[in-house]
Amino acid sequence: MRDKCFLSGFVLFIFSALIAYAIPGYMQGKEASSVSGIQNINYHVNKATENPVLDSGFSKDYLTVDKDSLLSFFNRAYQAYPALPKGLLEAISYHTTRLKHRTPGNSISCTGTPKIFGIMGLTEGGMGINNTLNIVSRISGYSIEELKSSPQKNILGTAKWLNHSYLNNKANLISVIHEYLGFADTSGNAEFLKNDFALQIIKSLHDGVRLNGIVYSEPDKQYEAERFFAPDFLDIYQNKRVRFTIDKSTYSSDYPGATWVGTNCYSSRNGTPVTDVVIHDMEGYFTYTVYTLFQNCDYEVSAHYCIRSNDGFIVQLVSEADKAWHVGQGNPYSIGLEHEGFADDPDWYTAAMYQASAGLVIDITQSGYGIAPTSCYYGPSNPMYQIDPQPEYIRIKGHCHYPFSTHWDPGPYWNWYLYYDLINDTAHPDLVIMAMWTEPASPSAEEFVDLYVEIKNAGDETASNISLDYRIDGNIVGTDTHNSLDPGDTQVEFLNNYVFDDPGDYEYCVYIDGVDNEENTANNSYCIGVVVSNTTGIYDTVQEQDIRVYPNPADDFLYYSVQGTEGIIRVEVSNKLGQTIKIIEKPNGKIDLSDMPEDLYFVKFINLYEQTRVFGIIKK
Repeated sequence: MRDKCFLSGFVLFIFSALIAYAIPGYMQGKEASSVSGIQNINYHVNKATENPVLDSGFSKDYLTVDKDSLLSFFNRAYQAYPALPKGLLEAISYHTTRLKHRTPGNSISCTGTPKIFGIMGLTEGGMGINNTLNIVSRISGYSIEELKSSPQKNILGTAKWLNHSYLNNKANLISVIHEYLGFADTSGNAEFLKNDFALQIIKSLHDGVRLNGIVYSEPDKQYEAERFFAPDFLDIYQNKRVRFTIDKSTYSSDYPGATWVGTNCYSSRNGTPVTDVVIHDMEGYFTYTVYTLFQNCDYEVSAHYCIRSNDGFIVQLVSEADKAWHVGQGNPYSIGLEHEGFADDPDWYTAAMYQASAGLVIDITQSGYGIAPTSCYYGPSNPMYQIDPQPEYIRIKGHCHYPFSTHWDPGPYWNWYLYYDLINDTAHPDLVIMAMWTEPASPSAEEFVDLYVEIKNAGDETASNISLDYRIDGNIVGTDTHNSLDPGDTQVEFLNNYVFDDPGDYEYCVYIDGVDNEENTANNSYCIGVVVSNTTGIYDTVQEQDIRVYPNPADDFLYYSVQGTEGIIRVEVSNKLGQTIKIIEKPNGKIDLSDMPEDLYFVKFINLYEQTRVFGIIKK
């Protein structure tokens, strides 16, 4: 781009370099997974979020509010303003902040998108967008600083504003959603973007809001898109070959899967051939970013394409024949792709986005530019706040990969291994250790313990001749073999009747020592800590009841049977993050898993004396 963010980016880059120099190894993190093909993309998207670079280093520009607190804040808002449709606040928050309390500080957005604040994505305005923080402050009575710092006041203040709008607009929900965006422009393109955003909110009201296996709002089937939008508008999403313009719909000469929005913010390539594709993240959400990109030529920034997170919807703003302003001195020879989201939050990088983006890049590599799909960068993600210059022959790469760059997008959570394989359709087995646990979960010394491991073939080729080593504190205590594992399949293996002789802290590890034709072995080992107690403690009574859980892996229902004198009064189901997602009072031997996505879960059985036993189960 004609980079007006150069100075702020340069200062931040120098600061990060000094930190990295002062603390050796501070910015180092494990490589992202190598993946193969599209078949198991959701697993790899989730796996890419486990990069520890962010978690162990600089602070993120958001606060995560625990589920129970967040739900209570939303419920209080609906109690205070009962006219508001249930689920509206959660839907807006999901599409603007992914239910995070945004506290912008370190992030640099050179798309011109105003920074957003809080759970509800309020803004200080600018670039054709109204100052919604001021509006909410005036209506709610909360100060600007309270709205920025308090998740509860951010939600309650926004709810009061939207309720005020809802009543003033005579319960016209689309008008309320438009007012939330705060667009000053009323041109055809702005109207399209407002309706596009409103459609996403209506869909979330209809389908409910769920993130990382947690349900934040329930589906409400009365919110059918056809009730709110004309058929010709909805046809844009049904027919991927249609492009939207102010006047008419036409076929795309560049990419049939894109919807044309357009901007005047571009210039001529002056005959310079296209040789590169540049991957960016927006540091903002889709609607605001696209709006500011076509609004804001004075800021001298634009991109050829923008890609939405939740569904992979693509808009085109600049023709590939023209020069967009997105990567400084690399503008004349590159095509720029902006991806919705924030580089410090992995929840934006979805399977739908990766697939849509890769499909677009494949089309570019087949358009006569001479860009080979194998010239895509294939390696670990760059650490936060650091650029990672790559050689010129790497033609499909991130903003962070240019030596003259002052930006580090798409950041540490972008999975380059996955992206390369989607573009190149390569096939390899890729064995990954997904989970490990022991039964019982908290063993005692001198009792029999079963050591479990779940492995998955996340590649697109059958894995053969699989060999596993079980290790305790580095010593091999058992081995296992498996003939083959098909792509996408999981297998739970276990070593039974292991005995810890003494109480203490132990490290339980599993190593995948052999598999034919596996290219990536980065995820072939994993360890967990095991605390062994001196007595059997509270687990005795429940274990003596001989709980049997079946089947495991399970489909829609998990069954259990209990022998013994004390009944089970409660069952709690938690995800891998330890978050409780389901509580069943007075269970009857059957646990409904039908509303839960495929993953590993932990099921805790609790008896009359609050004694517990935990099982790891896999939902297929």
